[in-house]
Amino acid sequence: MAQLRQPVDFEGFRSALADAQSDDEKLESYISFSFTEFRNIPDSLFKIAQEVEALEPESLSKKEAYQNFILAFAWRQSNRDSSHYYAERASGQLKELNNHVNYLRSQNLLGSEYARYGNTLDAEAVFVQALEYQSENDVTEYPEHFFYGNLGNIYSRVGAYDLAIEMYSRILEKTDRTSDRCNIQATLASNLAKIEDYEEAIKRLTPCIDEETLIPPIASIVRSNMSRILVDSGDIDSGLEYLEQAAAISYQNRVPNMELAHQVRLGRLYIEQDMLDEAEEIEIRILDDRFRSGPPNILIDKHLFLAEISSLRGDYDDVLAHSNRAIALARQMKMTHLLKDVYSLRSRA
Repeated sequence: MAQLRQPVDFEGFRSALADAQSDDEKLESYISFSFTEFRNIPDSLFKIAQEVEALEPESLSKKEAYQNFILAFAWRQSNRDSSHYYAERASGQLKELNNHVNYLRSQNLLGSEYARYGNTLDAEAVFVQALEYQSENDVTEYPEHFFYGNLGNIYSRVGAYDLAIEMYSRILEKTDRTSDRCNIQATLASNLAKIEDYEEAIKRLTPCIDEETLIPPIASIVRSNMSRILVDSGDIDSGLEYLEQAAAISYQNRVPNMELAHQVRLGRLYIEQDMLDEAEEIEIRILDDRFRSGPPNILIDKHLFLAEISSLRGDYDDVLAHSNRAIALARQMKMTHLLKDVYSLRSRA
């Protein structure tokens, strides 16, 4: 279960299991750690699902619901249909059990799965239903801003930037923690940039750039989004500088998924600026085993970048190899809408 992908409190996990007085307590420990420590480590989640199967708690319905919830997270990175199937089953079972917090967690996962694969209408419906359920049952233990944030992401994706800005603004009304506020400000600023209000976007985000207490993932996001805003506004040099900072932070701190996404985006920006030597350094870095797995959309971008840089060198066999991997992955995960640039590059090769 020990994987070198992110710092995990294995000692705390095993201590919680050892201290549990019953299988019911163990079941609660499994679900708690699955949602926090292990949510991005599929192999560990599959192992936990096996261990849960061996438990004999008082409520077999709760055991099955928790096991389905764990499997939904376990399949999230590799099989869209399985992740959706288990998330939907867990959601219905947890609702019947009046297990409010974990029901809302499962709804958040289910809606996120819809959104990740382009089904924005169903995603919106799931998040709105979750907010209504949370209000009706007065569930204060689960942050409602998760749903507002996801709704904002959906509206931003479909170009409804005014609605996205409204959702993010609602979150800021109820958020005091500096890292949380800067995380939302980064996304809000990006949407302001979409309506070409670059001055307001930069104004919103600048205080977070200077904030020294941010945790690495948020510090990286803030710089990454500032980079995109500056590049879109025409300030390429400053945008490149901020993206280099973002990539360095996420890489040095091994921020899951984000570190690969930033490396790929930086590499592609280097290519656009004819900085081939720097792009090749990125190529060497992301060919490491450390970046072998990840969300399919990011892996597709990775293979697109590798194909692009191979094309610039005239290594057309490599272009075809990398494009083949991107195409196979997109077909497997039903994400062929991401392949336009891949097919174009493959055709030229």
